[in-house]
Amino acid sequence: MVPTINKAWIEEMAEKYDYGNNKGMVDLEKRIFEAIKNVGQSPSYLTKAILMDIVKWKASRARGYASKNEDQFIIDVTRVSLSARYEELKIGVLTLMKGVRYRMASTILYFCFPDTCPIMDWRAWDSLKALGKIQGEMGDTFESWQKYAGVCREIAKRNNVPLRTLDKALWMYKGGTKQ
Repeated sequence: MVPTINKAWIEEMAEKYDYGNNKGMVDLEKRIFEAIKNVGQSPSYLTKAILMDIVKWKASRARGYASKNEDQFIIDVTRVSLSARYEELKIGVLTLMKGVRYRMASTILYFCFPDTCPIMDWRAWDSLKALGKIQGEMGDTFESWQKYAGVCREIAKRNNVPLRTLDKALWMYKGGTKQ
């Protein structure tokens, strides 16, 4: 039976999300937010150190690729992204960096704009699909990001929960514990 997505269900599922009891991941998430805050109230760019922490947090297997980006390239690309008005430019330009595709780009945007940018993840996509909220397969495209972000924003707003709480709930519904 498909559960009803409401605030109580979202909060109950999100509560189960525990980073696999990995305190290091919790500390890393806090460190990333702190580093971004130190760049500015509304960050205008990210450094290579911040990017590498985000990559480690999202998918450490991509660190080798991401480390090949030159420091100034990261600053320039993220400066364009973080100042862009158009969502397609905001997320798309990030994919110019090595090791960054749409799922990683969504994570970068989440850390910079946690109130408006969900983290695109195949487990969360599969959860939305199983819950009848999204159709089709997740692609590595702006169209998939736009569809995913729109659905997540609508659900979070309707249930008055932060996007990150919804992210955790969706991750747990079809994904299990983060390792």
